[in-house]
Amino acid sequence: MRQGEAEVAAWMRTVVLKKDRHNVFMRTLPLYLPPGMRPLEVVRIESDGSRKPSLEDAKWLVAEVGVGRRSRSPIQIDFDARTSELDWYRELLSGLKAEGVDVSITALASWCIDEPWFAPHRSSIREVVPMLYHMGPHASTYMRRIHKQGDLANPCRGTIGLSTDEIPAWRPPAHTIYLFHTKRWTREAFDDVCARLFR
Repeated sequence: MRQGEAEVAAWMRTVVLKKDRHNVFMRTLPLYLPPGMRPLEVVRIESDGSRKPSLEDAKWLVAEVGVGRRSRSPIQIDFDARTSELDWYRELLSGLKAEGVDVSITALASWCIDEPWFAPHRSSIREVVPMLYHMGPHASTYMRRIHKQGDLANPCRGTIGLSTDEIPAWRPPAHTIYLFHTKRWTREAFDDVCARLFR
């Protein structure tokens, strides 16, 4: 990959929420990028589904996810929130916005077919990335509905996430495509997926 061909989103940390405790796991593997390229930092949130601490009692979370970073550049949050966790997730996004963090989110395909839960709070989110891969047993149902509609729900339009091992025959229109690669990126892998995407 050469500077200007693509940008990079890289996982940098995972925040694990379990009961009343949290753990943070930082990236340990080196990240090799072209000179001058700054990656979009991805923060993964994982939860055991138990009751979440209120953000008033958990300022550490806002700091851990966004404010405590060395860079003030945008971040992307990857959180497969359960229905019971969506109100808490809205609070987190609002808290990050209030602290001046420029945040985007990945989104389950199921969030982006009808009216997304985050639609009233879309102004708090820089970018929504529907992840159209590894969608489980309902994948074909989701893709048929999106195909029938011709696009995703309005707050999710313009950006999609795909995997190099699951390029769909049809995909909704997008000006930005995020690509997840199950192996190490190489020049050959990058050229191959570009040929499959843009043939």
